[in-house]
Amino acid sequence: MRDILVVKCGGNAAVRSQAICADVAAVHRGGRPVILAHGGSADIDGLAERLGVPSRRLVAPDGVSTR
Repeated sequence: MRDILVVKCGGNAAVRSQAICADVAAVHRGGRPVILAHGGSADIDGLAERLGVPSRRLVAPDGVSTR
């Protein structure tokens, strides 16, 4: 059984989705199974704002931010 590559790309506006998709496609064409999980940060923030739902962010000591 081949190792599966799991790629999680963030959903913020700075993510270059075309570049990520090209890299994932190249890995797949090479014969390695790939799972792509896409975060939805920008979409979630926009929807929450449109619905008037307040959002709170927490920052861990290592600098990782989460909603």
